[in-house]
Amino acid sequence: MGAPPQVVGSSLVGGTWIVGGTLTFPAGTNLLSLESGASFTLDGPSANVGGALNGLTTNNGLLTIRNPGVFPFNPAGGEFFNNGTLALTGTGTFSIPPSITFNNGPAGAGGVVRIGDNLRGPGPIIIDDPINGGTLDIFGTITINQNFDIFAVINLHPGGTLNGTGHITARAAFNWFGGTQSGTGSTTAAAQLTLHGVDVMTLSRTASNTIAGNWTGGCLLLAGGQFVNAAGAGFAITGAVEVVSAGEGGELFLNDGNLIFEPGSSTNFGENAELTSGPGSFTTYRSLATFDEDQTFDGNIRIELTGALSGPGHITFLGMVELLAGGALVGTGDFTFLGAALMQSGSEISGSGTATFMGEFEWRGGTMSGTGTTIIDENAAFNLTGNMVLARVLDNYSTAGNWTGGCILMVNGIFNNRSTASLNIYADPTIEVMDGGGTNEFNNDGLITIHTGEFIIGVPGTNNGIIHVIPPDTLVFAATWFHMPGSSLEGPGGVRFAAGQHTIPAGGLNITGPITITGGWLVLAAMFMPNYNAATFTFTGGNWAVSGDGQLFLNGAEIRVIGPNTTFEIGGSGVIGALDTLSRVDGTLSLADGAVFSSNPGGIGGVFLNNGLITIATGAVFAPVLYEQTASGVLRTLLSGSGAAERGYVNISGNAILAGTLRIEHAENFGVFLGQQVTFFAAASTTGWFDTLSVGDPGAGLRVLVGDLDGQVLFTFTHVADWNLDFAVDVQDIFAFLADWFAGNGDFDGEGGTQVADIFAFLSAWFSA
Repeated sequence: MGAPPQVVGSSLVGGTWIVGGTLTFPAGTNLLSLESGASFTLDGPSANVGGALNGLTTNNGLLTIRNPGVFPFNPAGGEFFNNGTLALTGTGTFSIPPSITFNNGPAGAGGVVRIGDNLRGPGPIIIDDPINGGTLDIFGTITINQNFDIFAVINLHPGGTLNGTGHITARAAFNWFGGTQSGTGSTTAAAQLTLHGVDVMTLSRTASNTIAGNWTGGCLLLAGGQFVNAAGAGFAITGAVEVVSAGEGGELFLNDGNLIFEPGSSTNFGENAELTSGPGSFTTYRSLATFDEDQTFDGNIRIELTGALSGPGHITFLGMVELLAGGALVGTGDFTFLGAALMQSGSEISGSGTATFMGEFEWRGGTMSGTGTTIIDENAAFNLTGNMVLARVLDNYSTAGNWTGGCILMVNGIFNNRSTASLNIYADPTIEVMDGGGTNEFNNDGLITIHTGEFIIGVPGTNNGIIHVIPPDTLVFAATWFHMPGSSLEGPGGVRFAAGQHTIPAGGLNITGPITITGGWLVLAAMFMPNYNAATFTFTGGNWAVSGDGQLFLNGAEIRVIGPNTTFEIGGSGVIGALDTLSRVDGTLSLADGAVFSSNPGGIGGVFLNNGLITIATGAVFAPVLYEQTASGVLRTLLSGSGAAERGYVNISGNAILAGTLRIEHAENFGVFLGQQVTFFAAASTTGWFDTLSVGDPGAGLRVLVGDLDGQVLFTFTHVADWNLDFAVDVQDIFAFLADWFAGNGDFDGEGGTQVADIFAFLSAWFSA
């Protein structure tokens, strides 16, 4: 015993007591309180104070049990208040029976229960009833075998152990610095949970966060235990943390609430460690999380800012996944998306693993890269809506693919539309597959349907399936494609070949809309095409246009007749080799942009016969040797000016037999001066004349006079008020008009008949000249 005790009534108010043996109080002594300044120590298993302290109800001082000592008590009223410090050192035991309520300080008192001592070794405590208020510092072992709430702040320190069969609920803050939670009971943090992790935190029971928690650093060792972020709870990881598993079985890190991996943190789930998220949960990755083992996530997953999931583990997503700007899925493991998934601009899927989408996947943007493969399952809904980068292999098996906007930039990428796939293109106005460098392919083994707009494929590819074009839409090939036997380009829409080499086998081209070659070349087995009649050398059907440096080769065909409802257009340096012996046009032949066309009709220098429509537009030259135009034939020219590059020209070295229609049309920018003459047609000699002249309206108050002079067809332009055709508008025109008007030939306004209104119309034009 140290300093003399000071006993006042039923209270021990001062002095220091150290009891190692038997201490006998006077008969009837029943101490109820240990006051501030008093220190009472039970030291060793032989310590015995009789029944003097059995009724102790309040500790305001220092009550210490150390070594193998045991302190049983049964306070009056069944309630014990600890307002001071209860310290257990060594292996001492503080035993609180189930009938007793342990109050760790009344409201505002702030008592401390300190378990264990780093210098003297752990000391167990058995608590079978609630602790109310204050602080519970666990440096040693605390065993709780009853189910109750703890309203004290709990600090679990390195070396400390929270044990027992009881299910406890921490109603104040729970700070986990290290140590162990074990036993068959459970811990529920119902206020604020913080994992500080200054030392390894070992979990061998179920610990749940139900309100709010955060993890600032350190290692969580799951040794048969499970950590649960409950539904409705928030838990944030803010530092460098690690989850490892002892491999005892049943270990789990489960999120049923809102789990956030904050920027600046890093998380590793090591060998045997499993992170699982349940239905209705929400997990947000704003930093790196790596996984060494397979994982299964349910609920909503959001990966954003600098968030990333990585590692060799296979991650399965059951719920919604949002891969937002800055977010990434990176690793050697595979990713399987069973629920809906969204990928936005600025996000990335990379690595050597396989990403498989089996639910609804909306690709709004972002990059797919790495040596791995992206698979869109047959039963998935695949929606492409933004500007995307493909730098890996993508295999699309989806029967419900829809591409409604944006473009794909391919950088060492391969897009395979597999045999089961159906990909619908809704461009408004354009969707493009662009070549960003490297080796790229866009291949079709299934069905691609262009519904609206223009679909441009700017990388090489192979067609083993069907590409269907619906008018007025257009498919554009801007690179070489291999069109395999059994494949088909089909539909009433249009196809443009802008570059590359294209050889389409028999039966492979079934486009009934316009076919345009503006670059590269297109080779068709014409002898097998239904368009071509080898017996009559007639090609019937379709709208075929070749311009720029484009070339069209109709192998096996010698086209001498362009059949009805058939158009061949040649612009610039475009080449259609099969027309070398063309001798008759029943459909349409159009020349523009400097194209020069001549043929050897029938291969024998015969007459070139026009029963259809021949258009000679800007800068083009039509140069047959002998020319005959029948009553059904139309020769059309489009003028944008008087220069050679602004008008077409017909140059016939022999005789021309003329009939049918001459049609003159004027471009919007057409402009000439009064009296200017333009030669459109020149022949060594002419027979007959056009049955119909359709001169059009050159605008700007002008009119066109068509004349024949020594085998030339001349267009002469003058003002509509130049009535006497002297290429000047003066008073003489008024007199000439009035003379014709009185003679009944003054229908100036074209309304039929000679009326007074014609005089006013003429004078209006004359004054405006």
